[in-house]
Amino acid sequence: MVRAVGALVVMVIGAEVTARVVPSGDDRFVLAVTGAVAAVYPVMLELFGSGQWWLPLLVLAAVAVGVCCSPYVPYAAVGLVVALAVSTAAVLWPQFAENVPLPVRLALVAAGTGLALASSLPGSAAVAALGLSLPVPLTAVIGAVWLLPADTVWTALALAATGAVCAWQVR
Repeated sequence: MVRAVGALVVMVIGAEVTARVVPSGDDRFVLAVTGAVAAVYPVMLELFGSGQWWLPLLVLAAVAVGVCCSPYVPYAAVGLVVALAVSTAAVLWPQFAENVPLPVRLALVAAGTGLALASSLPGSAAVAALGLSLPVPLTAVIGAVWLLPADTVWTALALAATGAVCAWQVR
């Protein structure tokens, strides 16, 4: 578990350092992407394990809803908190995952991340490209953390803490 937390701490520090290097105002996007990847990982595992062909379409529609809401609720932290709360609750409390159907959880997480990313869009194309390329290495790190021999509850809490730090930084 110490390795998992260490990997996530290094990931957040790397995002923070990257955010300090990019132009002011664009830094929020890098942190929002990092928080979004941490928030969606547990639910995305359920998505790919479900075998239902229409769920990815639902996720895309929910992201579009989150993006459309961003002019009215221009707070990236709100979107990250919604995504983190739903994703973490599904892992920590199995009865939550049983009572709230997977499509509803996926829609809430996707809408929250869509809101977070759209609310923190950068002004420069270079930072946008950097931010949109971040999920590839971040997903690899989080995937490795998730596969470490540890209780998934602790891993989910570590991911929630990672996302919470990012949400705090983009407020």
